[in-house]
Amino acid sequence: MMHEQPARCDLRFASLPPAARAYVVAVIAAGAAAAAARFPTQIDRPILFGLLLVFGWLTSTWKVNLPLALKNGSTLSVSYAADLMSLLLLGPPPAMAIAIVGAWAQCAQQPKKSYPPYRTIFSVAVVAVTMQAVSIVYEMVNGTPAPASAAELTKPLVAVIATYFAINTALVALAIALAMRRPVWTVWRDNFLWSAPSFMVAGGAGALAAVVIARGDYWVAPLILAPVYLTYRTYKVFLASQIAESALRLEKERLAVTLRSIGDGVIATDTHGLVRIMNPAAEALTGWPHDAALARPLDEIYRPIFRDGVVHGMLASRSGRHIPIHEVRAPLTNDEGQHVGSVVAFRDVSDAIRMQEERTRASKLESLGLLAGGIAHDFNNILTAILGNVSLVR
Repeated sequence: MMHEQPARCDLRFASLPPAARAYVVAVIAAGAAAAAARFPTQIDRPILFGLLLVFGWLTSTWKVNLPLALKNGSTLSVSYAADLMSLLLLGPPPAMAIAIVGAWAQCAQQPKKSYPPYRTIFSVAVVAVTMQAVSIVYEMVNGTPAPASAAELTKPLVAVIATYFAINTALVALAIALAMRRPVWTVWRDNFLWSAPSFMVAGGAGALAAVVIARGDYWVAPLILAPVYLTYRTYKVFLASQIAESALRLEKERLAVTLRSIGDGVIATDTHGLVRIMNPAAEALTGWPHDAALARPLDEIYRPIFRDGVVHGMLASRSGRHIPIHEVRAPLTNDEGQHVGSVVAFRDVSDAIRMQEERTRASKLESLGLLAGGIAHDFNNILTAILGNVSLVR
């Protein structure tokens, strides 16, 4: 089942938008009414009821954090397998009690931070409303406790799994959407729709266990834990890959923003020397658009004509224009130190060369002025001596 998860943003009840607060209160009221209507007054099979309580608690610990594209999060456990199994074996009232205990256990087992009280109550209420809807649907399709065969169970099973998934995920998605002021459909589609197969697999495993127990094959029932746990592990791996892909995508976006803001041209290649990354400055200097340069050999895109060793040279652009550049090259390695490519950074030094030439020209003019002044001074001294001698001769 799905529950909201504490996150970095402030989601205290008082800070929620008015619509979200009203919705939370309405769901809690509906959950209280559902629990009161279906809560068991007596337990006919206390041992089985106790075992299913333990099973519900165990499956509530098998939960994963959903990769919500929001500041707050949500968790998904496979405790719905225990809820549906309880419904099929004991009927709606005992199943309601087991589902409520499982929901509370899932909220209570937070490794970092406990749920605020209202969120725990809300999560339990969501499950109560879900179980009420599931019980009504189960009775409408003539479902009976302790089904004797899988054929007898097929129609009710499909109905209750679909109902459980739709009601539970919709209630949580709406709470998130109202709290974050996001479209409900977008939240549900992006963050919950993908989990539908887990409900089918784990719910089906719980139903199969119910059939096995109804036949009296109690020792076979624990084997049904395997597909339920496998569902949990599968989605844990899947979500880990999703989180890794999301982190990689964000890292690429940050890299793209950084490269766009750099005035120097930057080109990155793979181990085969093929262009993989090229920033706008490199496009402008080489004359190659990014899409056209992608996967082409670096030597075809970037053609420096070195004149002064390896530091300064001329870049022959695609248009045939020669641009003076300053270049730096470096290898690219991964976390294990393996070579994965190389990067070349270069800049147009036309302005720097022009300024240097102007400084050189100014320096030469200054030197020439000093030389001319010195010559004039020496000439003046010589001329003064000559004129003095002429005066003596007279």
